[in-house]
Amino acid sequence: MSTDGKISPSIADAVQLARVRMDEMFRRVGASLPSDVRRELSVGVEAILVDVLSRHPAWRHDTDDFLSIAEAATLLFVSRPHISKLLEQGKLELHHEKGSDRFVTKASVLEYWATREAAIEAYNASTSDEE
Repeated sequence: MSTDGKISPSIADAVQLARVRMDEMFRRVGASLPSDVRRELSVGVEAILVDVLSRHPAWRHDTDDFLSIAEAATLLFVSRPHISKLLEQGKLELHHEKGSDRFVTKASVLEYWATREAAIEAYNASTSDEE
């Protein structure tokens, strides 16, 4: 929660809303767009949205907003060693270390999650035409 009492919006929520709005638009446009064009537009809009929002200060979480390695692993449904690997690769941002414990920024975990979800959606959309 921010200091002005408003809940900080989530990038993942924004991506989900964009998906809903894109689906509504495609229903209106209907058959005039081929499915591969609709898919590429959706993936492109989501990528732009994640990139823009992750850079905008209003969408970034407060600097005190962090997760332990275990909490990040639970949120992403991966192992703790995988979180350490993502840190080493620069895909997650280290917030601080306390003794042997490391903490990652919640914003970097949510951004990674949103990017991963967009990639999954793109893959699923690309394979659905092959069935």
